[in-house]
Amino acid sequence: MEIFVAKWLPFLYFWRSGRRGAGLAALLMQLTLILWPIASFWAMAGAVRAQETAQWYPLVRRDF
Repeated sequence: MEIFVAKWLPFLYFWRSGRRGAGLAALLMQLTLILWPIASFWAMAGAVRAQETAQWYPLVRRDF
């Protein structure tokens, strides 16, 4: 769900993740419509990175 939000509403993804400055910058990018793909790519990169971290973190913390 986060990747979907990051693709279509990049400012909302940043705002919900607590990055208010990035959310404002993404909103300004979206308002220009020309920079919308850049804001979308930026937010999706963050969403994918967060998802990968969430998947690997439990594996790293496991005691062997």
